[in-house]
Amino acid sequence: MPALLPEPFASIAATLSYPMMLVALVVVSVVALCVAVAVAAWPQSSRALWALLVLEAVLGLNAIGHVLSAVVVFHGYGPGLATAVIVNTPFATYCFSRAGREQWVSVEALRATMPVALVLHGPILIGGLWLAGWVSH
Repeated sequence: MPALLPEPFASIAATLSYPMMLVALVVVSVVALCVAVAVAAWPQSSRALWALLVLEAVLGLNAIGHVLSAVVVFHGYGPGLATAVIVNTPFATYCFSRAGREQWVSVEALRATMPVALVLHGPILIGGLWLAGWVSH
């Protein structure tokens, strides 16, 4: 996999073991579950709803990233593409459509999800994967 990826992703991927990648996926999944539980427990909380929208924005960016990597890097199917297209894209689209229509949060708060998602899916994700690789060695 590292041979297919551009830098700095190749360096990070080279340090990640398969078990550590699974641990990272579990951690991210637990965080997502905590956000969902918070929204279920406090459905009127604008902070919990905003956290859910940030999560959906990250999943939407993740879907775009998987589609782009499949086209540009893998020249066909890439890992995670099916999940991104079949699960992440429809849920993010539905969530943002409904949030905008029903005004779950203000328009400004809805717009603010994208820069936060870019930071989470960009530098925070890369840093987290780098840290996971560093810990596993």
